[in-house]
Amino acid sequence: MLTERSLYILQKLIYTGKVYKISAFAHHFDVSVRSIQYDLNRISDFLADYSFPALERPTGSSISYHLEASQEERLLELLRNTTYQIILSPHQRQLFLLLRLLSHDGFVTMDYLSQQLLVSRATVLTDLDKIRSLLPAFEIVLDSRTRRGIRLSAKERNLRELAISLTVPSPNDTSSEEFSYDAYWESLIQKTLFPDIDMNVIEQATILAESSLHINLKDKAFMDFRLYLALTVQRILNRHWIKLGPAEQENIIYTQEYSIACKMMNLFKSRYDFFIPQDEIAFVAMYLLGGRATDYTSSYNVGLPVVQLLALNLIQKMQTLLLNRLIYDEILLEGLINHLRPALFRIRYGLSIRNSHLDELKRSYPDIFHMTKFACTLLETYCGKAISDEEIGYIALHFAAAFERSHEPLPRIFRALIVCSSGMGSSMLLASRIKNVFPMIQIIDVVAFCKLDEAISLRQPDFILSTLQLTPTPIPQVTVHVFLSQEDQMNIQQLLLNIPLSQNPTSLKQHTEDSASSFAHQTYVASPQDGLLSEFEKKQKRGFFMLKDLITKETLQLKIDASDWKDALQKSAIPLLRHGDITEEYVTAAFETSQAMGGYIVIAPMVAMPHARPESGVNRLCMSFTTLTRPVEVVSGKFVDIILLFGAIDRYSHTDILKDLMQLLIDTKAIDVIRNTNQKEVVLEIIKNIKR
Repeated sequence: MLTERSLYILQKLIYTGKVYKISAFAHHFDVSVRSIQYDLNRISDFLADYSFPALERPTGSSISYHLEASQEERLLELLRNTTYQIILSPHQRQLFLLLRLLSHDGFVTMDYLSQQLLVSRATVLTDLDKIRSLLPAFEIVLDSRTRRGIRLSAKERNLRELAISLTVPSPNDTSSEEFSYDAYWESLIQKTLFPDIDMNVIEQATILAESSLHINLKDKAFMDFRLYLALTVQRILNRHWIKLGPAEQENIIYTQEYSIACKMMNLFKSRYDFFIPQDEIAFVAMYLLGGRATDYTSSYNVGLPVVQLLALNLIQKMQTLLLNRLIYDEILLEGLINHLRPALFRIRYGLSIRNSHLDELKRSYPDIFHMTKFACTLLETYCGKAISDEEIGYIALHFAAAFERSHEPLPRIFRALIVCSSGMGSSMLLASRIKNVFPMIQIIDVVAFCKLDEAISLRQPDFILSTLQLTPTPIPQVTVHVFLSQEDQMNIQQLLLNIPLSQNPTSLKQHTEDSASSFAHQTYVASPQDGLLSEFEKKQKRGFFMLKDLITKETLQLKIDASDWKDALQKSAIPLLRHGDITEEYVTAAFETSQAMGGYIVIAPMVAMPHARPESGVNRLCMSFTTLTRPVEVVSGKFVDIILLFGAIDRYSHTDILKDLMQLLIDTKAIDVIRNTNQKEVVLEIIKNIKR
């Protein structure tokens, strides 16, 4: 049977009639010359089976092929109707090798790997050299034994962290090296990597996670998630169990992700009837926490104010570094908020993540990358851990997209869909690049491949821009890279020239009116009844507050004695309970949340912002400000002497308050004055004079 690579070589020889060096094909496919020789042998066998002339070998190192017109027509028709075996790219081969070594309990021979990958031993050895360069970061050794083969040697925790780095759904990853999600790849996974794993149960667990977490995994993320679960089950079946520390388990078992992981692992337990240690459940929960973008857009989430505060702080630092050339917008804030919570978890627990666009990002946006790296020192201080360039690169993508938006000209006319197999950060960067280069293009949606037909029917785009190769569609399409190369721009320009006017009904006036209408529906409009409302209620209805609106003489407490964290939290709640802003249940929920979130509520040195969900007992937006006579320990090693007990009613109305709070916290001199004074007027004057 012809492979995808051998089919390409044969078609190249037929169409061009040129003489090619075998080494040129080896360089093109990044394989050894011997691998190409194997391909030529397959081609020779194929031609002989159908009675075609043999390949021509002008020299021992070159190849060509010439046919008469009738023979050429017959051969091309035969090739159009011939099935072929897909060849993996170098990136895919190396990923397959790692997954095979992780899933196999013992040595794997070179001959076996060569046969599975349809390449020579020399190509396998080259791939293994590249793999070796990745392993030291995980303290893993590639153990090679003569006549036995190779295997990975390391502690189980290190092997699992490698598995996470290979399969965690990268938040913005739109690598051009996509797998083909077809029957061939499914067969390779099922029969070669996991012959003993019931992939139907794996898929049930993946769907359970999607529905429970209210997320919709895109194509690549869905496949990555299934791979990780299959690897986990295989390691357990091979009796290789992971061991976590007590502190790690304690921080995880109270999370929603842990409950979901329990349900998922129960599916596997029912299917395989094996013992599942609690550590295994906790580690799957860690994967869920570290590998997904929390769906903040659907509801208020515990931890949201802290993440919002960090996001605002990052934006403020980047605006300063970019000399105010970065325009703050809601898209940037939302993107950072959705990215940061899982990112903070990965950073704190040392979970690695791949960033396939890191090198290109550094080349295309070197200033933004280095400034983001500098700005991220605040996250390193918050987490107490260094941040990898891969993580910084994903954060930099959001700022690169915002920088492009801040320079984009006005309205678009052509309606385009973007098809992306993973990650919103890269999608937004691509969308911003397109809009900056082509102001006449309106990006109406970003969809996964599996949702394309539905999106075409509902949104009726003029054309499609895709980061992966698509099958033919009823409307025009262009395949592009996420950074929009010059060739991509030329292809888009040619497409726009070929779209007839009748297919492009969206006018500039209509686009402007639609945008204004959309804005009007989100804008507060005063009503006659507003005259009956208090000033606070009017601000609550408009969703506009400043920190000085919440911190008053009544909600400010200075130099309070507290025996421990629980006592300090109870005393910080007294003003809010007195005014009926919160209930006793909310104080209990805030304490439980502080224990579950650990150090996350410590938002600045010696400053904590405890909170819980609005439905736990918040009657209206509120905050108390309490200083202590002596610090108390929130969790192990985290002490505070300033407590900001916060009650949110939704996810938007407190944003301006957090902006004020951020400005206050970065003024260390003002914080020192507040910490040491016992005069309320001094504190209130500082808060009143906060400048944005």
